[in-house]
Amino acid sequence: MKATNQNKIVIHHISDLHFEKGLEHLISGYGLIPDNANLFRNRTHEYLTYLEHLNGDGPDVVIISGDLTYYATEKEFQAAEQFLKAVNAKVDGRIVVVPGNHDVDWSSITPGEPLSATRLERFKNITTDYVTPFSPKPYLQYKSLLVYALDSVALSGVYFKDDKFKRVQDLITEKIRDPSSSSAEDIEKLKDLLRSFRVDPSIIGWEQLDALQANVRSIERSLGGRKSALIKIAVLHHHITGFGDAEVREYDTPINAGYIKHKLADSGFQIVLHGHKHTFNAILEKDLSSGLDIFLLGAGTLSSYGPTKGFSEMHVDVNSGLARVEPFHWDKYSFKSTGKLISLNLKKRLAIEGVSDSSLRFFTKLNNIIVGMEARGVLSKQDFNDVLRYLEARGSGVAGVDERFLDEMNTQLHDRTYNRLFFTDILGPHAWSHPDFSVHMAQQIRHYIEMNFKKGDDGEEWVWVTKFRSELNQAIQKCFENARNFLGREEITQFKWLSTPTPADDPPDPPRFEIARVLLWKEQDLLTTPAKVLVKLHKYMRMPLFYINPKELRADPESLNLGDVLRYEYHIFVRSDGTYRGDYYPRTTGPKDRTRRPILEEGIPGNIGDPVNHFYRLLTYGNLYLAYDYQKYLENRR
Repeated sequence: MKATNQNKIVIHHISDLHFEKGLEHLISGYGLIPDNANLFRNRTHEYLTYLEHLNGDGPDVVIISGDLTYYATEKEFQAAEQFLKAVNAKVDGRIVVVPGNHDVDWSSITPGEPLSATRLERFKNITTDYVTPFSPKPYLQYKSLLVYALDSVALSGVYFKDDKFKRVQDLITEKIRDPSSSSAEDIEKLKDLLRSFRVDPSIIGWEQLDALQANVRSIERSLGGRKSALIKIAVLHHHITGFGDAEVREYDTPINAGYIKHKLADSGFQIVLHGHKHTFNAILEKDLSSGLDIFLLGAGTLSSYGPTKGFSEMHVDVNSGLARVEPFHWDKYSFKSTGKLISLNLKKRLAIEGVSDSSLRFFTKLNNIIVGMEARGVLSKQDFNDVLRYLEARGSGVAGVDERFLDEMNTQLHDRTYNRLFFTDILGPHAWSHPDFSVHMAQQIRHYIEMNFKKGDDGEEWVWVTKFRSELNQAIQKCFENARNFLGREEITQFKWLSTPTPADDPPDPPRFEIARVLLWKEQDLLTTPAKVLVKLHKYMRMPLFYINPKELRADPESLNLGDVLRYEYHIFVRSDGTYRGDYYPRTTGPKDRTRRPILEEGIPGNIGDPVNHFYRLLTYGNLYLAYDYQKYLENRR
């Protein structure tokens, strides 16, 4: 039934109609009336009857995952065309249809010749009004739903040209040249033998998958870089993973199925719909490189062949990311629910990420680089350079990067009169999706390493020479106590050399350059991928990253006279004499509108005042934690 809630979308997934030669249907009234002798051979008529009985309360979108026909004849496609028109009247053009291997006209393929460009001409001719893999835009965008059509039959009907094929082909040529040696019937039998060398492999070409990624990125950019609310569904004919009965048929799955799954997961697709097997199935797969779940859903068939004669109905709440899939099957006289409901959490990971899918891919890859550093144990300058190059590449040639801001920040970093850089962060992980942040983070790390990472006495191994002033040192000691007393964390895993009042390995040099941040984020923000990457970066760079729960500050607004600390975010460069230079951002600007306001002599509005004193007051807050410890606490609590 059609969703009345604007956040909800109803989708029908049908497949494998197989209008068959000799079983073409007559057109009458609203739909198709099958030939009486073959009343139970095809359920397309019954499906249209089912839609009719919904009295205008039908699906928002209909997805057809291939095999409209059986032999790809003109008459079969005529019947399929009428069926599509009848369905279209119910869903206002929101039909996505992809070809199946039975929609390829093999009669147009000549042995030994390149695949004919007309193999799918009949399919294309009847689907010009719908979304297909061959449309200028091969995707449907409806509300917050993106359905992408893929062609998996690009090699269907290709000839397997081995030595046997060549011998048969040469024999036919020889007999045609000498008609007296064989009859026309013999030659035709040899041609039939040659046709047996045709194979039916499935593949989705690299160009098509590259185009998919480019289109998805373009769509995400059109959303303004905010959190992607898109539910993404990919549609193809063939299943991209084995299931159920043994997969013994040659080329039953695409020959590059693993690559397809990786590309779809990399682009943030949560659902893959397919046909081909004529049975309903639901499989959950996890792409380990992205950490995302992919749901693989196969429909039944509206033909007479196969164990599941029916279709699937999917209810998707694009706001929550929750979906319900309900298979319908033919039960003697009508379509009825099987009673098997499958619930999907499409945003299991994305719901809390707070960034677009392209940004999530960026942070996931950056995380993998850092994990590789961790696995090697001993850090080198090359490790840091790998991180820096990847961060800087994110802002290279990207529209919207504030070059003036980055130049100013770089100039101040290299002004040796400044020896401290402090930040507060109230905007959360979504702000880190902006390329400015990546490039600026690279600038900070590069300078921090230059100042605090030196070759040891042996001239070979690189060592940290980091030391903190008393304010940061005392704040870190407070975090140790809070981790033990309130978070139950006994082991000190960050800043170990500060875990005792007079550490033996405390570097002897005075502080060269300090960088510290205080995150004022919601708890769930600390569990996002960007937050985990940010915490790891600060851990390996030995930069203090503090955390204060904003809920506690709201409950005690007068604490330490912190003013509107949750309204204004700032960064400040500080000199030895306490003078500073910096900017602040009202919370309302967000990551898109990075309208900077210079901090003037009177300080920051909202009773914040002098930002240096304000930052040090934050460091004395009672429930101050290292973000690393609080993140681990939240993970264990979950």
